[in-house]
Amino acid sequence: MKEVVINLGGEGEAPGAIDVNNPIILDKRWRCSRNGCTLEEVRQGCIVVCCGDKIPFHDHCADKVITNSVPIDIMTWMGPGYSSKEIKRIRK
Repeated sequence: MKEVVINLGGEGEAPGAIDVNNPIILDKRWRCSRNGCTLEEVRQGCIVVCCGDKIPFHDHCADKVITNSVPIDIMTWMGPGYSSKEIKRIRK
């Protein structure tokens, strides 16, 4: 069975991962912080758009959750960061 990896850093930093981003990614002015690409240019795999307080995955579904430089349990200019409770909920 294939390992399920969820990348909360978004923007495709982890090949083969399901990338999760907050709704600001839908703004036409949004650009990837890594390389300046638009959403359409970045979209190589599966990108999920959600708020950080409710990650839309089943309990204990992810083998790995990557949180590379993402805000956790704090408010940012883009809205709330990811909830540590949600991260624990989706991890196996």
